[in-house]
Amino acid sequence: MGLAALVRTGAVSAEALAEAAIARIEADARTINAFADRARLPARGPAKGLFAGVPFAIKNLNTFVEGCTASFGSARFADRVAAADSAIVGRYRAAGFVILGTTNSPELSLSLSTESALSGVTRHPCDPFGRYGVGGSSGGAAAAVAAGFVPAAHATDSAGSIRAPAAHTGLIGLKPTRGLTPLEPSLAADPLTLTTAHAVTRTVRDSAALLEVAAARSGLLDALGGSLSGRTVALVDPARSGVAFSPASCAAAEACAAALSRLGLRVVGVPTPFRLSDLWPTLTRIIARRTFAAVGDDPAGLEPVTAALAALGAADHGSDPAPWASAIAAPLIALAAAHDFVLTPTLSVDAVPLGSLPMDASPAMHVANLLTMGGFSSAYNVTGLPAISLPFGALPGGVSVGAMVGAAAGRDAALLSLAAALEADGAFIGDAHRRLIGHSP
Repeated sequence: MGLAALVRTGAVSAEALAEAAIARIEADARTINAFADRARLPARGPAKGLFAGVPFAIKNLNTFVEGCTASFGSARFADRVAAADSAIVGRYRAAGFVILGTTNSPELSLSLSTESALSGVTRHPCDPFGRYGVGGSSGGAAAAVAAGFVPAAHATDSAGSIRAPAAHTGLIGLKPTRGLTPLEPSLAADPLTLTTAHAVTRTVRDSAALLEVAAARSGLLDALGGSLSGRTVALVDPARSGVAFSPASCAAAEACAAALSRLGLRVVGVPTPFRLSDLWPTLTRIIARRTFAAVGDDPAGLEPVTAALAALGAADHGSDPAPWASAIAAPLIALAAAHDFVLTPTLSVDAVPLGSLPMDASPAMHVANLLTMGGFSSAYNVTGLPAISLPFGALPGGVSVGAMVGAAAGRDAALLSLAAALEADGAFIGDAHRRLIGHSP
């Protein structure tokens, strides 16, 4: 929003912003490797709109940008070029964004690390030659924002794919309520789809404004700054979740709880509402079925895990497992209804080391590993509830750690208001972009 204001006042031109962004992308393309494709059409956008003249990027997954390849991280679709924009892209263009291209994701979003045989490895801007990646599956989007290539970027989330990379890079990562933003028809037709679309941003204000654009809904910006006094926050103890949470991830949630207490909210400790590990077998079936629907049973051009998941989905002739997953995760809905907010670590791990989710493992092991790393994240995809990752920790090497706050369905504005209050209070650590330009966390 700051860049848009500069364009409106004439302090900088849209052309200058695009040129600066493109220069950064080209200079660092192979080091960080955030982009899958550059837009082939001339940079364009209306002269008016909330974000007129601001550079932007779209995730290369389940979303089409006219003139860009739509590989979705897979060699199977490496030559597919989008003939038209997806609905959400059209809304971004109407708001004035200048779309520079598409960002990397792992094949069909099937990993929490952005590594693929087609696109290579997307590296962390603060650790480009080190041990850790940027998370996934919206890793290219988060890397592009954290590195300062673009000020914000579109992202999607099917099991933590917005929140995980946001947590790694110190960004704001909101997964909205299911159905609030448009999806491709094949996903939108599924009433229990795991997928939601939004963005990763450096500020809460940008996240709220972007959600207004994507959801065609007003009032989210105006809701920032609302009173939170007396609201209750359920701080979940993950001890009996069936997943081991790292000390740093738990410390991030506890730091967020302390900050919320200072702001006048009432934090109450609660046990894990259900065993997360009980979800994994059912989610494996759901993901296998969705993979088969996307690629069929032909393994040509697919990475081993993807091909194995598709075969597993093809052989699954039982009833749809999605309602079972909803039943398992239902206690999360009850917990969110009983409290204003639910607080957990974003992930169970400090960070996802590069190579820790190889695409040649068995499908059940691969899915269990990525869901275990994701902690409580996938439960919000199953239930459709909104959740936001906020930066509340950092490892010595520069990789960030997130705390996640969830709420009942439709309470996206309340989540953004809470995040804005924490941001104004100075509770967040500095994001990766600030650390890159020399500010301490």
